[in-house]
Amino acid sequence: MEVLYRKYRPKRFGEVVGQKGVVETLRRAVEQGKVAHAYIFSGPRGTGKTSVARILAKALNCPNVSSGEPCGECEVCRNIENSNFLDVIEIDAASNRGIDEIRKIRDQASYVPVQGKFKVYIVDEFHMLTREAFNALLKTLEEPPPNVVFVLATTNLERVPATILSRCQIFSFKNLSEKEIFERLKTICTNEGFEADEAAIKLLSKLARGSLRDAISLLEQSVAYSGKKLNEQNIREALGLVSEEIVDGYIDALLRGASDKIIEIAEMLEVSGNNFEAFLENVLEKSLERYRISLNVDFLEIGKFSWDLFRQIRYANEKRVLLETESLLYCQKVSAKKRAQEREKTSVISKNGEKISESAQTPEVEKTSLNVEEREVSEEKSELLRRVLEYLRREGDMSLYVILNMEKVVVDDGKIRIKVSKDRPFNREILRRRLDELILTFARFSDGPVDIVLETDEESRTAEAKREAGVDDAQLEGLSDEERELAEKLLRLFPGRVKIEKTDGR
Repeated sequence: MEVLYRKYRPKRFGEVVGQKGVVETLRRAVEQGKVAHAYIFSGPRGTGKTSVARILAKALNCPNVSSGEPCGECEVCRNIENSNFLDVIEIDAASNRGIDEIRKIRDQASYVPVQGKFKVYIVDEFHMLTREAFNALLKTLEEPPPNVVFVLATTNLERVPATILSRCQIFSFKNLSEKEIFERLKTICTNEGFEADEAAIKLLSKLARGSLRDAISLLEQSVAYSGKKLNEQNIREALGLVSEEIVDGYIDALLRGASDKIIEIAEMLEVSGNNFEAFLENVLEKSLERYRISLNVDFLEIGKFSWDLFRQIRYANEKRVLLETESLLYCQKVSAKKRAQEREKTSVISKNGEKISESAQTPEVEKTSLNVEEREVSEEKSELLRRVLEYLRREGDMSLYVILNMEKVVVDDGKIRIKVSKDRPFNREILRRRLDELILTFARFSDGPVDIVLETDEESRTAEAKREAGVDDAQLEGLSDEERELAEKLLRLFPGRVKIEKTDGR
């Protein structure tokens, strides 16, 4: 069974979609007998470069050519279409990129055509050739044999030497518009008897990103999954796409600073096996789309955030952890911004619309100044942590980087307490296994010895309660496990200075 993209590959210049300028120029060159000895077809994948090269080869050799168009029915056209024509040689430069292969082409090009009027060499991805191979090809392009045409196709024109470019006619193939892809897919569905609604075809046209070949392949994959009746939902299921509801929910959660919704979506993406990079691309596109409709700058900020996160997550091992951490940090910033705006409104205007008196504002000023002092002390203590995080990020150790951002880290005179949430045992296990490595990393930026203690939320509260009560572990020695557990629970429930005494030998 022939695959669809081969079945619907254009066989004449008039069947090529979206490249009118290119095909019309080539058709007229054939019609007027002004064909160049070398062409470069440059453009994205799936836009018709190799197909147009084959059509050009047909037009040059077809005995029934009319107005520059091959007939597509004669033996020559059918043989070229089936890759059985001796004078049309297709070469993949990605796997035949050395000087020996190009020398072989140069030697063969000197012979006259065997079956047709022209010998046509179609070299795909020719930017992959080595420097020596380019030099060998250059000699052939400088003094081309008669009745030989080179068609060099590439997706990366910047890598082609200028000496090659100057000896060829260059044609740029562009990405197809969604409308052009939509019309072509609609025609294919009609011919093949597929029942596809408009929303389904629009989705495939959008996913193809300008490549008609990709669009046809996606259509065939969707049909294999859901049969000949296609709608948007079963296409998303067939291709493993995230639903628009999840994308919209994620954007709304970032807008509102809804941390609980972020955690729910991150878990849903991981469980369903969705691609995190593709999800963030959808978020970027959707946020820009919503910005164009509403002109709300918050959507632009979300778009920028999703793009930055996309670039990080591509190389991260713990993709879900990174997505969740960065998204929660974004939510915290949004929530803090909203609280600041609310305080600003309530502190300036009273119920009757007059300014609040100076005496009424004084406590708020004192409170703010206290927060500034506390923040300065905190920043001093976290300088070591900041330098460690910068180092981990620079070295690409995203696992430790994300965990240290996610969990609470307290630095106090060389003693580092990492308080791990009991809901994230996976984080604790990673830290436990890499504890020695983490100590060495902190020691790299510390002036003195470093000691790292891992604590759960409950252990952290117990330790804090002990410090407030002036109780150390020595005072708890001699207690049974039940008595120790009871004492620690009382310390957490009733903070303050506590004295522990044993009575009656207990």
